[in-house]
Amino acid sequence: MTLPETAALIRVLADNKHQLGLRYAAWATGAPTLEAATAAAAMAQAELGHARALLPLLRSTPASPTDVAAEDRPPEHYAGLLEAPLASWTQFVAVNALFDAALTTIVAALLDSSYAPLRGRAQKILAEEQYHAAHGAGWLRRLGQAGAPAQAALGQAVADIWAETLCLFGPDQDPLLGTLHRAKVIAAGAAELRKQYLGQAQPLLAAAGLPAPPADRLPWERWDSIRRRLR
Repeated sequence: MTLPETAALIRVLADNKHQLGLRYAAWATGAPTLEAATAAAAMAQAELGHARALLPLLRSTPASPTDVAAEDRPPEHYAGLLEAPLASWTQFVAVNALFDAALTTIVAALLDSSYAPLRGRAQKILAEEQYHAAHGAGWLRRLGQAGAPAQAALGQAVADIWAETLCLFGPDQDPLLGTLHRAKVIAAGAAELRKQYLGQAQPLLAAAGLPAPPADRLPWERWDSIRRRLR
């Protein structure tokens, strides 16, 4: 028997990946280089594929509406930073390098999940996310070292998504991840996952010549615990 909280986490991952895939796809014809456009298209296909791989798991979880696993269901539980198209390549890079990596941090914590179907999906997703991480890190460093205007624009793009990216894990005592951690569905709770993520994100930002924004003043008063996003 799987927990209702398992379905909630799967839905958040699937909806975020679906929406991320759409945002990546929009840059398949607008990236600054042909190589970057090809990468955007490939990453879009991968993210949409991850969503399609996760959704069928909802059919075997309790308390899931009958249509929740449908691929044509409009996604609802995704971060507000994915609500609108990414307006610039700099925004694309910030989302690719930082928000995509936050999703991957959660997926990595599912590799030894007590829910076997989720373990298998996590392994496949992580293998494909290695390329996304390399692409994001490379472009983050490239823009950060491209001169003061480019670095300033990148810093603003990072600041714009930073709070919502860190809030993806939930508050330190998040009941959803806490329940899943105790049930060994996920390897860590919200506070530990956020700490792991910061340990990866801060060196990436430093390599781009950017200081990491504060991580201890997050707007939890705007936190929507159902949709797992900021209002």
